[in-house]
Amino acid sequence: VSPGVRATLEGTVHSMSAPTATPLLARIEIDDLFRTARIFTTASLPPIRAEATGRLTLEDGAVTLAGLKAKVGRSDAQGRLQLRWGGRPRLVADLTSDLIDARQWEQEEATQSTALLDHSIPVRELQQADVQLRLQARRLLLHGYDLANLRLDGTLDKGLMHLRAHAAEGDLRGNIRFDVRKTPGMAMRIEMDEVEARALYTGEMNSGGTSSPRLTMRAQLAGTGTTLRHMLASSRGGLIVTAGPGRLPVQAGFGFERMAGNILFVLVPVRRAGELNELECAAANFTIANGVATSNDGIVLR
Repeated sequence: VSPGVRATLEGTVHSMSAPTATPLLARIEIDDLFRTARIFTTASLPPIRAEATGRLTLEDGAVTLAGLKAKVGRSDAQGRLQLRWGGRPRLVADLTSDLIDARQWEQEEATQSTALLDHSIPVRELQQADVQLRLQARRLLLHGYDLANLRLDGTLDKGLMHLRAHAAEGDLRGNIRFDVRKTPGMAMRIEMDEVEARALYTGEMNSGGTSSPRLTMRAQLAGTGTTLRHMLASSRGGLIVTAGPGRLPVQAGFGFERMAGNILFVLVPVRRAGELNELECAAANFTIANGVATSNDGIVLR
């Protein structure tokens, strides 16, 4: 197909009156996604290898790939894809995975957060096609997070995107809506019920050694803007989080552990970075206005 890209179709056509209805074994191998993507798009993809096989069927106004087995870098996927182009393009995907490693799509750590927050929302692309996605992944790796048992259902319908996700045995839930039909906007709700903090970063519960606190959280916010940074800067909402007993590092870790550790570092002068603190209980209540979270006498740590 092109340097570093190989594609094949194999099969036997039994009926010449309907040759495209015969499933054919399809295989594609890409040595370097970065070099190949530059031929078709300006989007920046990582320089990783990708390969996929499946049974390809061409129908009237649609192409279906069944029995898909794909490997993209360290990530994998199996399942079924269907693309319909008659009228309005629509992609339907039903996939399972042992591992999705999203870290391989990230830029250098020093710039990845800025690039993601300041990238313009692709309004035109989101308005031009529809998507229905169902994904189950045994393990999801993000920068700083390691989530187990992910279940994701998503739809994109004429510029309205709705994502529903469950992880950590269903005790971590998220619901996100993007609306780009007019002014781009986002509404998000995240809930956790007695999730061990360590499980968010290791993918394992009760992994031995010192236990980390179990967290319960309710958070919601909504904002508008042409980038994620603008949406967050205009967002309004609230956050309530409680925690049970466990050990917290000072100025280390991620999420709640880092927030609580930073508070301890400021409030207790004798504490030093890297020390552990035995937590009995904690609660915090924040109000979010114009992207700023404020707590008026709403933080308790024991």
